[in-house]
Amino acid sequence: MILINKALRGEAMFADMRALLRNKIKLICFFSIYSLIFYLPSMLIIGKGATIVGTDNTHWSVACNVLCMSIGFLSYPLSRKIFTSVKARKQAFLGLGVLLLLYILMFLGPLGTNSVVSYLLILGGEAFLMGYFSGFVFYYMAFTLQGSPYLGRIMGIALAIGVTLQNILQHHMLQVRETATITLAVTIIGMLIILWKAPHDLIFENSLPYEKKPPTFPGRGILAIFIVLLMSLLSGFIDCYLTFLNAHEVLDEADWPRLFFAVGLVLSGLLADIGRHRYLPLWTACASVTGLAASALLISGSDYNVALGLNYFFAGFFVIYLMVYFLEIAPKTKYPDLWIVAGRAVYGTVNGLMVLAAPDLRTLLAGNKLLALSTLVVISILVLSYLQGQLQIQLETDKEKVEKIPLSPLESFGLVCSFTPRENEVFALLLDDNL
Repeated sequence: MILINKALRGEAMFADMRALLRNKIKLICFFSIYSLIFYLPSMLIIGKGATIVGTDNTHWSVACNVLCMSIGFLSYPLSRKIFTSVKARKQAFLGLGVLLLLYILMFLGPLGTNSVVSYLLILGGEAFLMGYFSGFVFYYMAFTLQGSPYLGRIMGIALAIGVTLQNILQHHMLQVRETATITLAVTIIGMLIILWKAPHDLIFENSLPYEKKPPTFPGRGILAIFIVLLMSLLSGFIDCYLTFLNAHEVLDEADWPRLFFAVGLVLSGLLADIGRHRYLPLWTACASVTGLAASALLISGSDYNVALGLNYFFAGFFVIYLMVYFLEIAPKTKYPDLWIVAGRAVYGTVNGLMVLAAPDLRTLLAGNKLLALSTLVVISILVLSYLQGQLQIQLETDKEKVEKIPLSPLESFGLVCSFTPRENEVFALLLDDNL
């Protein structure tokens, strides 16, 4: 009998492990598809910018893409304030899906136009729609993976797969454009169906707050915004040069060094999960040093592919920070829909404005001025990241002290079921005879 019980327990444990693995693979596949349709269309249209707006004006197309996407990110929490009922939010979601499909099915149009105005409108419209759609995806992922120890790895692996597929397809798009159009349309439909079938409180309703009294502006979140601001400045300094060099065919931003983006994503995703993400700011700050090295190489005018590879490696860490850190803290705030996109919105606004002013910045911050300013930014990132890590350690220490207090039977049950503090409160009310 004892052997049978042990065998049953072992079988149940392996069944749980298989179910866990299946769920993680599903989420990785889902987010990989998202990252593919996020990066591929804009990269293709931006790639044609030099032939339409001219080699000296390609910063217009890059800035248009980033700024419109930033507006799209911010439109997601705004739409949830405008559309407050589940029915209205469903209609807005369906409208977004139709617009995305119309864009993809007319994919030949953006690549075939020669009008500067039409080109920028199409590029900006695509970026805005993808920013808005990203809000739904981020909201779903944040609440699905809340408290998961695999958050960084899932984000890193999924984004790396999407970036690699985008890089491969981009180099063969001219030969398989019609097939790619159909493929992108099918993947968008698949994502819309998955999001539609998800529990409605993860997409259309207001999810139950993670905390009993969630903060509006958490200290960790404010520090994260400042870190994103500084990293956006560093990234913007580099992009001001890369945009110019790419337009004049000195280097190709879509060439093999872009694969270092995938390397940075996977590595930072693995490192992010160490110590409950407490070291993620420090890992990202250390990676910003490679961004500084990329700036130095660009200034010296040599080893452009090495500079591009170092920049993409830093970009991988930066993107994981934007995803993991904000997706982790957002459900614990009073306005999760806003905090989910806050990092992306700040990055898009700062980077877009800097790229838009790229010609003036290259003149103003030439040579050692740029290197000195980049060094100062990296030092500031290291200091703020250290403070952020210390703040998180202090919060976790306080939480551990609270957890040492003896639990009531109800609290023990909530712990076994992985209830959030707010869910414990609601569950207690549901057990009340008067309610």
